[in-house]
Amino acid sequence: MKPKIPDRIKKKAEQLERMYREGLSYAIRIQRTGYLSMRLCRCWHMLSKDNGQSWKTMSHAKYNTQITQ
Repeated sequence: MKPKIPDRIKKKAEQLERMYREGLSYAIRIQRTGYLSMRLCRCWHMLSKDNGQSWKTMSHAKYNTQITQ
């Protein structure tokens, strides 16, 4: 079952994505995969597989499976 993303996390993700596009925030590049990653909080992350063009918000468990594929 997919965890429902809380509204506060959605708002934080939107804000962080906007800041990234404006150059006010940065993302970490994962060496093994080349993906970009931003941490929202301990249990939520944002991941971009297309060099920052689009971002997906996901739980830590889902994030771990995505970066190991």
